[in-house]
Amino acid sequence: MATFKSIWAGFKASPEYQPLKTQYDQMDGVSDIIGLSWDNLSEMVGSQLDADLSGYIGKSHADWTAASIGAYLTQVKHDDDIDGTQFLVEGPVVIGEPYCTYLARTKQINAKPADISKVMAEIKKENPEAGSLPKFLLALFSTPVETEGFMDDDDDFDDDDFDDVDFWDNPRP
Repeated sequence: MATFKSIWAGFKASPEYQPLKTQYDQMDGVSDIIGLSWDNLSEMVGSQLDADLSGYIGKSHADWTAASIGAYLTQVKHDDDIDGTQFLVEGPVVIGEPYCTYLARTKQINAKPADISKVMAEIKKENPEAGSLPKFLLALFSTPVETEGFMDDDDDFDDDDFDDVDFWDNPRP
């Protein structure tokens, strides 16, 4: 069975990965504020997603289907509704859609890319912000529980930008 690191290396070289990396890189100043490159941030979220899906569905990627991935995301959305956070569903969709599409295209899971797209479209229909990279970053870095101790650092950056929705929707040129 392939390790997450070896799967992730293939994913990073894939056409599914590149559009998100390009979008992140074009958000001028975001990586400086966050302190993480897209490669590091996406791998951190991707690793957690992979572990969570493996725990929910089964250890082997071969057990993963579009339906089981959808069931997991529906559960995440339900958990999201309970505690009022958005990160729980946004991260798995922003990273999960291209990641699971890559896994399907390369036949590492028991699904077709079109099936993954259909499941993700349903999740995004119920939660339109779930597929948005800027909304994901806003949710990730403006939720006090996730940023406590991180956002109140002593660097020269204005940490209040994380709460500024306009900053994430319209990054500085």
